[in-house]
Amino acid sequence: MRKIFLLLLTLVMCRNANSAKEGMLTESANKEKELNNFEKKNEEEYVFHKKNDLEKLGLKGKVKHLELINYILEDRFGELQKVKIQDRYNLFFNENGYITKADTISLDINHHYISIEAFLENRYNNIYASFQYDDMNNLIEAKYTKYKENYLYDDKKNNIEINRFYENKYKNSKIKRKYNNKNLLISANNYRAEDGIFLQGRKYEYNNKGDIIKEEQYDRENQSDYLSLTSYYTYKYEKNGNIIEKIEYQQRGTWPKLIEGIAEYSYNQENNISYSCVKEYFLGDPTSVSYINYANYKYDAKGNWVERREEYFFNWASGKKQKTGDGIVERIIEYY
Repeated sequence: MRKIFLLLLTLVMCRNANSAKEGMLTESANKEKELNNFEKKNEEEYVFHKKNDLEKLGLKGKVKHLELINYILEDRFGELQKVKIQDRYNLFFNENGYITKADTISLDINHHYISIEAFLENRYNNIYASFQYDDMNNLIEAKYTKYKENYLYDDKKNNIEINRFYENKYKNSKIKRKYNNKNLLISANNYRAEDGIFLQGRKYEYNNKGDIIKEEQYDRENQSDYLSLTSYYTYKYEKNGNIIEKIEYQQRGTWPKLIEGIAEYSYNQENNISYSCVKEYFLGDPTSVSYINYANYKYDAKGNWVERREEYFFNWASGKKQKTGDGIVERIIEYY
């Protein structure tokens, strides 16, 4: 849960959502998530502007290389010092603002290596990725450590199909994607390539500004043809489009929905996020916060955040809040 919201903070602050593991459809990713920024063509017609990866990540200026390091802080001689690296990854961009290469050195709670996908798309067991584009800046091929993907587009440059290939061909899958008349992604279904069996799907809803306001995830139930809503996210924005709240729900059949967590954000006068609070709930009880992550941000001259200082707290059933740790996330940014 905590990692999901950290993803939102680092990669998705400008209109993304995050979250499925390897073999599952994920639409919170850099390559697959396309939110709206309209250009008026005439009184009645609007054309959807596709964002490059820098825009999707909320990065400003012509970024060439981004390195993110997530440190765990511990008390040494009465001062908080960097003692452990929890996560570290690199993103490399071309001059058009698209990611060409990504790699990571990252450990999960069990000290197993996880990939750049854990940050970009929440897929695991890959530690290297490279991306190839055509002359129109459409992503046409992505290569990961254990599989590769190719991408097909319609005449409006919408990515309508993703084919994923593994060494074991029985794991191959096909993702079919649909858009509305404003070129906004409204659904994506993941099928087993061998026989077309549905695996998982997602649906999206937007406000009149093109900001995503709801994201739903569906799964097959017990290998049947029945599709069940398993989780969904809701989003709220300021008038200027800044995201101020994201809520994660779990839903199983006719069972009551459970609130897994809430992320809240505030902004400074420069319209940059200055503070965030992530709350995780015990057994979906909105009155029982079990985990809290507070974060404050620092920025460089270009307006990109370069430091996020975090504090972690645990709420006991008695109502007592206990601090459990400190962390700092640094971003080293190289520009063209």
